[in-house]
Amino acid sequence: MPFFVSWLCSERVIYARVTGLVTMEEVIGYNTELVRYVTSGEAPVHTVLHHDNITRIPRDVLSIRRALTVLDNPGMGWVVHVSQKRSPWLYAGLLMSRMTGSLGHTTTTIQDALTFLSNQDYTLPQLQWRSAGDD
Repeated sequence: MPFFVSWLCSERVIYARVTGLVTMEEVIGYNTELVRYVTSGEAPVHTVLHHDNITRIPRDVLSIRRALTVLDNPGMGWVVHVSQKRSPWLYAGLLMSRMTGSLGHTTTTIQDALTFLSNQDYTLPQLQWRSAGDD
């Protein structure tokens, strides 16, 4: 599971892109990176999670949930899933949101994700997609 994580809006909005085959080891690495961002940011830290080309995820959803400790972080804000295709990661992500009571939303474009976040959190500056390592 190659993943890419960067600030879309410094210390407030994370952009994450996940692609390919997802293993448990990679979920753990992904979580470690997100925890680093959320704890160094200014709460609430929102995430735009872009995932269109996921080919497979671990079947044990409970293990994925246990590995994603970032969802329990009090600084975690909205996780907005961006997927034009209904990837398995999308369903797992939405299930994690339900299991943790965290804030989750789904859109099909990054611009829609940014508009959604702007409407949910008025403390955010104007958000613009600047191709954070991706188109």
